[in-house]
Amino acid sequence: MQAVIWINPHIFNWKERLMATRTALLAGFLVAGVTLAGQALAQQDSKPGDECFRLEAHEKQRECLETRARKSAQAVADAGAKLLADLNNWDQDTMYVFQTSSDLAATTKAYEQYKSAQCELHASLAAGGGSSVDRHLMCEIALNEQRSADLRQIDLELEYWKKN
Repeated sequence: MQAVIWINPHIFNWKERLMATRTALLAGFLVAGVTLAGQALAQQDSKPGDECFRLEAHEKQRECLETRARKSAQAVADAGAKLLADLNNWDQDTMYVFQTSSDLAATTKAYEQYKSAQCELHASLAAGGGSSVDRHLMCEIALNEQRSADLRQIDLELEYWKKN
C-alpha cells in the first residue's frame, strides 16, 4: 500500500506546516490501521461470537454475546484511556498534545456513530427476525475488537516516536 500525503505549499509558517504534516500523518496512520485490521478480520475463518453459538440454548448464546460485547467495549475504553494518558505524557509542545487529543476525541465520536449505523445495518439483515439482536451484538464485537486494535497500534507508534 502506498500513500501520498499532500501538504498545502502555501503554508509558509513552519508551525502551521508542521501541524498540517502531523495531522496528515495521523490520518494516514488511522487509515492504515483500519485497513490492516479490516484485512485481518477478513482473513479470519470464524466470526465474532462463533464460540457463543456452540452453546445449546439461545438464551445462553445471547448471554455469551452480551458478555463478549461488554468486554469488547471495555477493551476499547481501556485502549482509548491508555492512549490519552500516553498523549498527556508526550514530551511535545502543549499545542500538539492538545491537537492530537482532540483528534482522538473526534475519531472516537465518529467511530461510535459509524458503529451504531453499521450494526443497525447488520441487524436489519434479520428482516425483523429474532436474530437481529444477535447480529447487532456480533457486529459490535467485531468493530470493537478492530477499534481497540487500532488504538493499541497508534499507542505503539506513539511510544516508538517518543523513543526516537
